[in-house]
Amino acid sequence: MTSVIQQDGLQKMRASISRRQLYSGLFAMVGLTAILVALLVLLVLILSLLVEGLPNLSLRFLSLPPQ
Repeated sequence: MTSVIQQDGLQKMRASISRRQLYSGLFAMVGLTAILVALLVLLVLILSLLVEGLPNLSLRFLSLPPQ
């Protein structure tokens, strides 16, 4: 009888560990996706800034004192 109870507890523990590993993997994927989306948005913003701003920069602009 005790062996049956121990086997049942062991099966529940294995199922719990398996479920937690699944949740851990899913959480890691969601976190990685969020980081990649944020980096993509940052990249788009930086590229937009460079495309719009670089034509306005010149050596004369950078060397003149502020007015």
